[in-house]
Amino acid sequence: MNESELRSIWQSQDKKIEKILQINKKQLFAIQSEKAESKIRSFKRSHTIVMVLGIVWVLFLGFLLYHAHDNIYFTVSVALILLFNVFAVVLYLRHIIILNQINIAESITDHSNNFCACIIFTIPIPVMADVPFSTASPSRI
Repeated sequence: MNESELRSIWQSQDKKIEKILQINKKQLFAIQSEKAESKIRSFKRSHTIVMVLGIVWVLFLGFLLYHAHDNIYFTVSVALILLFNVFAVVLYLRHIIILNQINIAESITDHSNNFCACIIFTIPIPVMADVPFSTASPSRI
């Protein structure tokens, strides 16, 4: 075996390795894209379910508000709770719109700010929206 044969064998092996490496990179990108799309789909699904339940809850609170005018404390409490819940439903709708704008094929840095905005607002922060609005009137206490 002379030197030229060894070089040609070496170069052919190099080409094969490069080809395999490119195939592996494409497969890795496809797997990562699929995982990211799956996570975003599950995130959108959970937001949609919560938003629909929130709309039902807001409609129920609106019904209560419309039909309960005899107790002012109850009416004010339900109105404020309704206000907070409408804000939450609108926020979930905003998140769904942001998630629909994400394109996996583009760079993640382009969408990181929007995605972080969704994540930050879904971190469970102990919001005491219902606590200060007691439905008991002062005369009953």
